[in-house]
Amino acid sequence: MRTPAVCCLTLFLFLLPCASQAQRDPKQSNVIQAIFYSGPTSYEPNPDHRMWKKAGSVTFQHDAIGDPLVDHRTTVRALWTSDTLWLLFACGYDDKLTIGPDAQSAKETNKLWEVSDVAEAFIAPNPNDIMRYKEFEVSPGSQWVDLDINRTTKNHDASWDSGFRSGARIDQGKHVWYALMAIPLKAFGVPTPTPGARWRLNFFRSEFGPPRRSVVWQPTHERSFHVPDRFGWMEFRK
Repeated sequence: MRTPAVCCLTLFLFLLPCASQAQRDPKQSNVIQAIFYSGPTSYEPNPDHRMWKKAGSVTFQHDAIGDPLVDHRTTVRALWTSDTLWLLFACGYDDKLTIGPDAQSAKETNKLWEVSDVAEAFIAPNPNDIMRYKEFEVSPGSQWVDLDINRTTKNHDASWDSGFRSGARIDQGKHVWYALMAIPLKAFGVPTPTPGARWRLNFFRSEFGPPRRSVVWQPTHERSFHVPDRFGWMEFRK
């Protein structure tokens, strides 16, 4: 006959995995699916546009260490067409946004992250060479920058031109700002993906605050975002 103490221990051990599973957010996968889309597209950062209805998405609200944040819920939607990778960020914020000087989209703003809040995507199209990847940033004021990153040589080439298009919009009533990235697939320098292809990537937000904050999809567990072995995955799907 089992004693009450043994019964309690058995019940605890049985419930422990269940409690652990219950605390996990099912959206916190390390994979985002980019769904193929062949209909009309729009460069307006509008999640209600028909193109985003069946897009893959991830949602996150924690910092680079993985600690939770309040009022910084971030959703990234992903889809692809025959020639473009499309990303749409929806970025919750609390009281303040920092927008850099000369807020415009006509020209690139080098070192944008030093003057403005930004949404960022780091994308490594070759999973066998994750030290080479592309960086894309958009600010709430529609400023943008793109860089070719080589972590082996520590080279961050801001002269690289991907030809990507971007846009931003602030919804002050909902305390959400949106950032659109439309990136030509040819800019990645690899064959056009086919359904089932998998790339490495990570999503970030930098906020000036105060306090200064980072919002990260796949935590890097370092102060730097440039930790490619912590990147998640993007899977191209029909």
